[in-house]
Amino acid sequence: QQKKLSSERIEALESMGFEWTRTAWNRGDDRWQEVLAELKEYKQIHGDCNVPISYQANVQLAKWVMNQRACYHRFFDENWNQSPRITTERIEALNEIGFEWRLRRRPEWDECYDELVAYKEQH
Repeated sequence: QQKKLSSERIEALESMGFEWTRTAWNRGDDRWQEVLAELKEYKQIHGDCNVPISYQANVQLAKWVMNQRACYHRFFDENWNQSPRITTERIEALNEIGFEWRLRRRPEWDECYDELVAYKEQH
């Protein structure tokens, strides 16, 4: 459960010069931009943004790419009850460089059902 600061505590913090900015988020954004630049370099060399998780030349980049995909899918999940770790601006930045959000195409339910019916008819 998150508690709110009282107005007295807010005033006390502001009186000593406390700034209500999310500097950790800002630093995180700078780091995000740095890794995005690394991904752009990867794409220039490899032709895509699909950094394999086993990419030994830059393991952190591989994990970051995997994390961006996970954050993206959570961003659109109505049941996700936490603050998203990805913004529309970051999604747009990744889209601009041709980032693929889903690597494997999942067959639609109807497609799988049709295959099952065909299999059952044959066997």
